[in-house]
Amino acid sequence: LDLSLPVGRKGAGQQQQRGTPSSASRSMLSGASNMSEGRSRSETLNSTATDGSDGNGTTTIRRVDLSFEKVYAMKVLQKSEVEKRKQIGHTLDERDITSMCRHPYIVPLRYAFHTSDKLYMISDFCNGGELFFHLKKMRRFSEEMVFFYICQLGLALDYLHSKNVIFRDLKPENVLLDEHGNVKITDFGLAKLMRTPQDVPTTFCGTPEYLAPEMVLHRRQASGYGKG
Repeated sequence: LDLSLPVGRKGAGQQQQRGTPSSASRSMLSGASNMSEGRSRSETLNSTATDGSDGNGTTTIRRVDLSFEKVYAMKVLQKSEVEKRKQIGHTLDERDITSMCRHPYIVPLRYAFHTSDKLYMISDFCNGGELFFHLKKMRRFSEEMVFFYICQLGLALDYLHSKNVIFRDLKPENVLLDEHGNVKITDFGLAKLMRTPQDVPTTFCGTPEYLAPEMVLHRRQASGYGKG
């Protein structure tokens, strides 16, 4: 299983097997060599203290600093877990989508590489944290804040749809804030890239607490759903 993506590349690249992570670690690392612009991926990484984790304990956040003094977020996947859970196709879809998309309100993939037992995807680090954290802290957002976030999310989703991508897991935990307070959609593990008109997704997926009514109806009626 190879996720290799040349540094600085903006396209999805060659189509290989397909897949997504079920058990993933998100890290920020320091001391990555051979990762300056225009050079190949590095497999030498030194992680620092844990900064946080998700509610299920499957995602770990660590502070990292690359050799050219810019902080990134790194998602680390165990190849054995990806293969065991039959998530190869989803993982490669995630790599293709995030390397292809360039939008101010979407977290882009900067680098992708692998070792003998792990897959790595490096993306921009958003130091504003999750929208969920701020909503929980404030209890409720003002009407102006809601308008601001919804407008940016709408623009991001419209862009994804123009690229024939269905996100499928929109929730406050998957919306980050950057240093300026703008939203950034992240975690494309459940996203679907529709390569042909016949490629209509029918998988029932998403986070139970945030499932839309049409998703529930889809499961009951065994009907498809799409971008509309």
